[in-house]
Amino acid sequence: MGYKTKIRGFYLLIMLFGFSGVLKATPEIQIEAVITGLDNPVAIAQAGDGSGRLFITQLTGQILIFDGNQILPKPFLDIGSLVSAGSERGLFSVSFHPEYTNNGFLFVNYTDINGDTVVARYSVSAEPNVVDADSASILLTVPQPFANHNGGQLQF
Repeated sequence: MGYKTKIRGFYLLIMLFGFSGVLKATPEIQIEAVITGLDNPVAIAQAGDGSGRLFITQLTGQILIFDGNQILPKPFLDIGSLVSAGSERGLFSVSFHPEYTNNGFLFVNYTDINGDTVVARYSVSAEPNVVDADSASILLTVPQPFANHNGGQLQF
Protein backbone atom coordinates (compact mmCIF):
# COMPACT_ATOMS: atom_id res chain seq x y z
CA MET A 1 0.00 0.00 0.00
CA GLY A 2 1.61 3.23 -1.17
CA TYR A 3 1.55 6.67 0.45
CA LYS A 4 -1.10 8.02 -1.96
CA THR A 5 -3.37 5.03 -1.30
CA LYS A 6 -3.12 5.61 2.44
CA ILE A 7 -3.93 9.30 2.06
CA ARG A 8 -6.93 8.60 -0.18
CA GLY A 9 -8.19 6.03 2.30
CA PHE A 10 -7.76 8.49 5.17
CA TYR A 11 -9.74 11.20 3.35
CA LEU A 12 -12.44 8.69 2.46
CA LEU A 13 -12.75 7.73 6.12
CA ILE A 14 -12.99 11.38 7.17
CA MET A 15 -15.67 11.97 4.54
CA LEU A 16 -17.68 8.95 5.69
CA PHE A 17 -17.24 9.26 9.44
CA GLY A 18 -16.11 12.84 10.05
CA PHE A 19 -13.78 13.63 12.92
CA SER A 20 -16.19 12.24 15.52
CA GLY A 21 -16.02 8.71 14.12
CA VAL A 22 -19.80 8.51 13.67
CA LEU A 23 -21.09 7.51 10.22
CA LYS A 24 -22.63 10.56 8.53
CA ALA A 25 -25.74 10.48 6.37
CA THR A 26 -25.27 11.02 2.66
CA PRO A 27 -25.91 14.70 1.92
CA GLU A 28 -28.82 15.55 -0.32
CA ILE A 29 -27.91 17.32 -3.53
CA GLN A 30 -30.45 19.30 -5.48
CA ILE A 31 -30.05 20.80 -8.93
CA GLU A 32 -31.77 24.05 -9.82
CA ALA A 33 -31.84 25.64 -13.28
CA VAL A 34 -30.59 29.22 -13.00
CA ILE A 35 -30.21 30.08 -16.69
CA THR A 36 -32.03 28.58 -19.68
CA GLY A 37 -32.24 29.34 -23.38
CA LEU A 38 -28.51 29.56 -24.13
CA ASP A 39 -27.09 28.60 -27.54
CA ASN A 40 -24.18 26.18 -27.11
CA PRO A 41 -22.55 27.63 -23.97
CA VAL A 42 -18.96 26.39 -23.69
CA ALA A 43 -17.27 28.48 -21.00
CA ILE A 44 -17.91 30.81 -18.10
CA ALA A 45 -15.58 33.44 -16.66
CA GLN A 46 -15.54 36.40 -14.33
CA ALA A 47 -13.68 39.67 -14.83
CA GLY A 48 -12.13 39.98 -11.38
CA ASP A 49 -13.58 43.48 -11.12
CA GLY A 50 -15.75 42.86 -8.06
CA SER A 51 -18.99 43.24 -10.05
CA GLY A 52 -20.08 39.64 -9.54
CA ARG A 53 -21.00 39.37 -13.22
CA LEU A 54 -20.47 36.06 -14.99
CA PHE A 55 -19.53 36.03 -18.66
CA ILE A 56 -20.90 33.11 -20.63
CA THR A 57 -19.20 32.20 -23.90
CA GLN A 58 -21.37 30.65 -26.59
CA LEU A 59 -19.88 28.62 -29.41
CA THR A 60 -21.89 30.71 -31.88
CA GLY A 61 -19.78 33.83 -31.18
CA GLN A 62 -21.46 35.69 -28.33
CA ILE A 63 -20.38 36.47 -24.80
CA LEU A 64 -23.38 37.08 -22.56
CA ILE A 65 -23.49 38.61 -19.09
CA PHE A 66 -25.34 37.01 -16.19
CA ASP A 67 -25.71 39.71 -13.54
CA GLY A 68 -26.79 37.34 -10.77
CA ASN A 69 -30.47 37.58 -11.65
CA GLN A 70 -30.74 37.41 -15.43
CA ILE A 71 -28.91 37.36 -18.73
CA LEU A 72 -28.58 40.95 -19.89
CA PRO A 73 -30.46 41.60 -23.17
CA LYS A 74 -27.44 42.94 -25.09
CA PRO A 75 -24.39 40.66 -25.57
CA PHE A 76 -21.12 41.80 -24.00
CA LEU A 77 -19.49 40.87 -27.32
CA ASP A 78 -20.96 39.44 -30.52
CA ILE A 79 -18.43 38.28 -33.11
CA GLY A 80 -20.73 35.71 -34.67
CA SER A 81 -19.98 37.09 -38.14
CA LEU A 82 -16.26 36.35 -37.63
CA VAL A 83 -16.72 32.85 -36.22
CA SER A 84 -17.04 29.50 -37.92
CA ALA A 85 -19.26 27.71 -35.41
CA GLY A 86 -20.27 24.11 -35.10
CA SER A 87 -18.83 20.78 -34.12
CA GLU A 88 -15.34 21.60 -32.82
CA ARG A 89 -15.20 25.17 -34.10
CA GLY A 90 -16.51 28.44 -32.69
CA LEU A 91 -15.87 30.96 -29.92
CA PHE A 92 -14.28 28.97 -27.12
CA SER A 93 -13.33 31.28 -24.31
CA VAL A 94 -12.82 34.72 -22.89
CA SER A 95 -10.14 35.62 -20.38
CA PHE A 96 -9.80 38.95 -18.65
CA HIS A 97 -6.43 40.65 -18.24
CA PRO A 98 -5.25 40.52 -14.59
CA GLU A 99 -5.40 44.35 -14.61
CA TYR A 100 -8.81 44.45 -16.31
CA THR A 101 -10.18 47.02 -13.89
CA ASN A 102 -7.37 49.39 -14.96
CA ASN A 103 -6.92 48.61 -18.66
CA GLY A 104 -10.22 47.03 -19.79
CA PHE A 105 -8.49 44.30 -21.83
CA LEU A 106 -10.05 40.92 -22.53
CA PHE A 107 -8.90 38.13 -24.80
CA VAL A 108 -10.90 35.66 -26.87
CA ASN A 109 -10.07 32.42 -28.64
CA TYR A 110 -12.15 31.42 -31.65
CA THR A 111 -12.14 29.65 -35.00
CA ASP A 112 -12.51 32.20 -37.79
CA ILE A 113 -14.55 31.76 -40.99
CA ASN A 114 -11.48 30.27 -42.71
CA GLY A 115 -11.24 27.61 -40.02
CA ASP A 116 -8.10 29.08 -38.41
CA THR A 117 -7.62 29.56 -34.69
CA VAL A 118 -7.50 33.22 -33.65
CA VAL A 119 -6.54 34.83 -30.36
CA ALA A 120 -7.59 38.47 -30.22
CA ARG A 121 -7.57 41.26 -27.66
CA TYR A 122 -10.52 43.60 -27.18
CA SER A 123 -11.23 46.54 -24.89
CA VAL A 124 -14.37 47.22 -22.95
CA SER A 125 -16.25 50.33 -24.10
CA ALA A 126 -17.31 53.28 -21.94
CA GLU A 127 -20.37 51.14 -21.18
CA PRO A 128 -19.04 48.43 -18.81
CA ASN A 129 -21.44 45.80 -20.16
CA VAL A 130 -20.36 46.17 -23.80
CA VAL A 131 -17.07 45.53 -25.59
CA ASP A 132 -15.79 48.04 -28.15
CA ALA A 133 -16.03 45.81 -31.26
CA ASP A 134 -13.69 48.16 -33.17
CA SER A 135 -10.91 47.62 -30.63
CA ALA A 136 -10.05 44.12 -31.94
CA SER A 137 -6.36 43.39 -32.20
CA ILE A 138 -5.48 39.95 -33.55
CA LEU A 139 -2.52 38.62 -31.59
CA LEU A 140 -2.21 35.13 -33.06
CA THR A 141 -3.59 33.17 -36.00
CA VAL A 142 -2.89 29.45 -36.33
CA PRO A 143 -3.90 27.64 -39.52
CA GLN A 144 -5.89 24.51 -38.75
CA PRO A 145 -5.55 21.59 -41.16
CA PHE A 146 -8.76 19.91 -40.02
CA ALA A 147 -12.21 20.94 -38.75
CA ASN A 148 -11.85 18.99 -35.51
CA HIS A 149 -9.72 19.52 -32.39
CA ASN A 150 -9.80 23.32 -32.79
CA GLY A 151 -10.91 24.16 -29.26
CA GLY A 152 -8.95 26.11 -26.71
CA GLN A 153 -9.22 27.78 -23.32
CA LEU A 154 -7.43 31.04 -22.47
CA GLN A 155 -6.34 31.67 -18.88
CA PHE A 156 -4.13 34.07 -16.96
